Amino acid sequence: MRLGSSYFLATVLAVGVVASTLAQDKAVYTVGGFALGGKVKFDSELYRKYECSPSEQFEGLIWCQSSRDERERRGAFKAYYGMLHSDDGTVLYTNRFQEPAFWNDDEVDEDINWYSRKLREQPRILKMPSRLGLPDGTIAVWGKVVLEPLDDESRKVLGEGKIVAKRGIFIDFVGNYVRSVREGLPLYHITGGAGFVWAGSKKDGQGTLRFLAINPSLFYPPSSPSSTQSGSDTAFGLRRLNER
Repeated sequence: MRLGSSYFLATVLAVGVVASTLAQDKAVYTVGGFALGGKVKFDSELYRKYECSPSEQFEGLIWCQSSRDERERRGAFKAYYGMLHSDDGTVLYTNRFQEPAFWNDDEVDEDINWYSRKLREQPRILKMPSRLGLPDGTIAVWGKVVLEPLDDESRKVLGEGKIVAKRGIFIDFVGNYVRSVREGLPLYHITGGAGFVWAGSKKDGQGTLRFLAINPSLFYPPSSPSSTQSGSDTAFGLRRLNER
């Protein structure tokens, strides 16, 4: 899904997946047309494409979500968008996931390199353990984001197809938390500060793609025992990935 291809222009115009820099050379992380730390325009056409309601996971915040049928030259795909903002419209987390994603041989590396040039920063790269029958998986991290391996209790809950509440945002290599648990693949809890995360999987030219901008330090709740719930914001963040 290299954004330098003919798909790039449509993505920038319709999706707004870009990364820019401020005058002081501080990175700005943007997904779906919403910049991390920026303010949403409540009366904008872009914002009206989302369904928004009070977050059931993060008290006092607003969770927004949208799903769209999209297409690039290699085929059609489903794209899911999620965004978390404060009452005054400050964006704390914005996310995009798509399946299928279409990959040429070197396109994963090219996509990551494209973001690195835009962010003016080299990423930290994680590779999924190679295993027969499974796709190749890559996660790239920029900024102050930290990925912590998910605890066994939370993995067990996810493996049962349930939702882990009060634990923040997760990420895996294959875009399917249930599969990751059952296959013994890594799952991570996203912590730290402001940053950008890219995750892609590829097998026989197709796979998944997820990227997100997040600042966990601004909205994560105090550490507490994990629990389960089926709230709308948690369900979109996790169940959309689990149902494949």
